Amino acid sequence: MEIDYDEYLPMCDKFDMTPEQKCQFITELHNIMECFVDLGFGTDPSSLAAPELAEFVSEFVRKGDAVKQSQ
Repeated sequence: MEIDYDEYLPMCDKFDMTPEQKCQFITELHNIMECFVDLGFGTDPSSLAAPELAEFVSEFVRKGDAVKQSQ
């Protein structure tokens, strides 16, 4: 997915960074967000390589959420 830096650069105006550093920051933040989306939809490499592991982790997280809600 292509990043529209013109859309996000104004949000970095408060930071004491060069334009190149701002673009790098936006790129890294975009990569982090993309990883979370991949994890959420099960399209990350670990989920594709070992679907049973991804299912186990999802079940573990659901159980943890149930425990937190019951407290």
